[in-house]
Amino acid sequence: MDIGPANWILATRIFYEEGKIHIDQEKYLNDITTKFRMTDAKPMETPIVANHTTQNEQSFDDKTLYMSLVGSLTYLSVITRPDIAYAVSKAGQSMTNPTQANWIAAKRILRYLKGDKSLGPTYAREGGDQLIGYADSNWGGDLTTRRSTTGYVFVLAGAAISWTSRKQHTVALSSTEAEYMALSAATQEVIYLRRLLDDLGLEQTKPTTIYQDNQGTIDIGENTITNQRTKHIDIRYHFVREQIEMRTIVLEYKPTEEMIADCLTKPVSKQIINRAKGKIFGTPIVSLRGRVGGQTDQH
Repeated sequence: MDIGPANWILATRIFYEEGKIHIDQEKYLNDITTKFRMTDAKPMETPIVANHTTQNEQSFDDKTLYMSLVGSLTYLSVITRPDIAYAVSKAGQSMTNPTQANWIAAKRILRYLKGDKSLGPTYAREGGDQLIGYADSNWGGDLTTRRSTTGYVFVLAGAAISWTSRKQHTVALSSTEAEYMALSAATQEVIYLRRLLDDLGLEQTKPTTIYQDNQGTIDIGENTITNQRTKHIDIRYHFVREQIEMRTIVLEYKPTEEMIADCLTKPVSKQIINRAKGKIFGTPIVSLRGRVGGQTDQH
């Protein structure tokens, strides 16, 4: 029996407007804000502090409470809020032995989310049916292991449908190598997404464009650089070249100031994260502003 369009699924609201579909987790966010006694906390403009050097190494006693908060934030980051993916990834690296500084940082993410509770991807008919990707990395950003962070985001119909922020498995010896590792991960995601879209009747007839802000990485991918300085890069990453030759992907340069995956690799300023939001979340549905999740259409 057809019971009509879905309005709620797994604490995620689905809102429809002519030619648009919006999803958000405002009610879930309200619930966890209450659970962690952050209802009256002041909103923050960024989810993580940039260039933060001082650390409170005092142990945080309630490990279960910390894990519960990070788990709740993780759910938000993988469903509707890619803008907190990097901050949540960093918080998750301290699960086994959190400090007071980790607890404060995790609560900051929640305070950032309070700034716009109904924010989420808005997919529009006029947004187009071609998959577009952005891949980036932060070379040696982890001060403990000196591993780099991979970040990528894929946009379809005007908003993000897939994204990630994670530490790379090995230490990169150059920024170009770190970027190439990120491009490799993004290319693997392209293959999966193209097959999924094909099954859904949205066949990608053209190569998927992946934007990069490192010209050297593009040159390696397109096989215009082959010398001793790049020979050490693991062979498994060179399947990128095969995918270019097969016309699965095409690489294009995008200046760093236009690289929306930047906020998935490191702490950034409010100006950078606000600039990325327009591409990541699409054009919001105006009628949603001011609505409080949990007061309408609950099922």
